[in-house]
Amino acid sequence: MNRTQDRFLIAALLLALAACGGGGGGGDSSAPSATASASSSSVTSSAAASSVAASSVAASSVASSAAASSVASSAASSAASSTASSVVSSAASSVGTPVTGSATRPVLSASQATNYTMAKVLGVKGTAGSETSDPWDPSTDTFMAGTSTVTPGYTVDPSIAANTVTSFKTIQAAISQAAIDQVASGLTTRIYIQVKPGTYAELVYIPAIAAPITLYGTSSDASLTKVRAVIDQGMTGATYTTNFSGQFSSVQSLITAMYTSLNAKATLGTSGSAMVWVKNNGFQAKNITFENGYNEDRTDSASNCLNSNCVPANAAGQWSKGNHQAVALMVDGADKVQFEMFVLSEIRTRCI
Repeated sequence: MNRTQDRFLIAALLLALAACGGGGGGGDSSAPSATASASSSSVTSSAAASSVAASSVAASSVASSAAASSVASSAASSAASSTASSVVSSAASSVGTPVTGSATRPVLSASQATNYTMAKVLGVKGTAGSETSDPWDPSTDTFMAGTSTVTPGYTVDPSIAANTVTSFKTIQAAISQAAIDQVASGLTTRIYIQVKPGTYAELVYIPAIAAPITLYGTSSDASLTKVRAVIDQGMTGATYTTNFSGQFSSVQSLITAMYTSLNAKATLGTSGSAMVWVKNNGFQAKNITFENGYNEDRTDSASNCLNSNCVPANAAGQWSKGNHQAVALMVDGADKVQFEMFVLSEIRTRCI
């Protein structure tokens, strides 16, 4: 199978994970979130079907490579591919503590590590085995680095009375209009969409249009601008349609196609549970939180958890069996994708 070399960079990643009271069994799922910061490290990847789980990545630097990459807030348990495991050490490496390797988990020598620099990992494109040079240095983007400003083409503000041609109440509506305008104009210059602080209860699908899109919160505090929805791998297409069809009723055709690829499925599957789904080459996000709110509080026969053999495990309604994967963010075949001052959040921690 040909694997396309897709590249993305995550810098200054914050991971907000639910914490159980008391640190052990017991406690309440509504306890305050524990936030882990990786502000001095980054995750760079261009990996084939590789995932970075929000619960597994805290404060580590990862480099890997191949296609259909996804960043998931509980979609997988591998905080890197097996390649990445030998490329970097662990959270300790980001604070300068030497790490000793082992036969089963070797650490590269200094000379070997030179083959896995950011410049080399991000410097090629194409199918695996026949890559071509295409240098990409995300650090040269002064807006993402915080050293310049931009004029947004579109604004998302929940306080406005109604949508206009450039101001919208929802993020998906703004992205849809940006896609409509780009296809009509044929322009390929970057599109900037600013998002005012607030919690946006919606799915966000970013289609593969020719112009790259930058989605950014206007506050430097990413926690103040949040996209949140509850969607999981075991959700049926019928439930998905009931819950989300309204926001896709009049969107640009490429976004409609993303929606209709899921609404007739028996169950969505892991990739279908992505709350934010990116297919746009060059997409950027900054100063924003993506939170999948699934909390192990729904079960069904497909997950082998019927009322006859399991019951909710605690007062929060979380189930002891039949848990489903739930993805906060998926980068799907999109190249040169970048995230800065960015939070992946999940509340899915069972406390029993």
